[in-house]
Amino acid sequence: MSDVYDTFGTLLKRGDGGSPTETFATIAGVGDIDALEQRLEFEEYLTHDQAAPVMRRKATVRDNGPLPFKLYWDPSDAVHVLLRSDLTSRTLRNFQLVEPFTGGETGDFAALVVKIGKPYPVKGLMAADVELAIDGDITWS
Repeated sequence: MSDVYDTFGTLLKRGDGGSPTETFATIAGVGDIDALEQRLEFEEYLTHDQAAPVMRRKATVRDNGPLPFKLYWDPSDAVHVLLRSDLTSRTLRNFQLVEPFTGGETGDFAALVVKIGKPYPVKGLMAADVELAIDGDITWS
């Protein structure tokens, strides 16, 4: 059986846009990070001169999709405030997703903050639904 990995301790970091060296700050209070869904888009086709009438598929583009996560919102946290600023200013920002286990990878990517939904439950905590829209490739190292 292959190994299984515990993802407790995964970090999501926001870049400061610095040049030539960018600094990444850990986003505190990140809860569950939903699946990072990388998809390959394709077109289906069928031609009259195929040997058999069987659907064919041709790869077109890759989509790294959105990265939704739960954020236990703290209005006094500087990085939380900056995430909201990124959304309102429509700023494309660099992020890192850091896997916590030995041999784990770090994914570097650019993204827009496209959603911050803050609930106000009678019973519960203020856990914002945040979504990053990944722009371009993810570089894994």
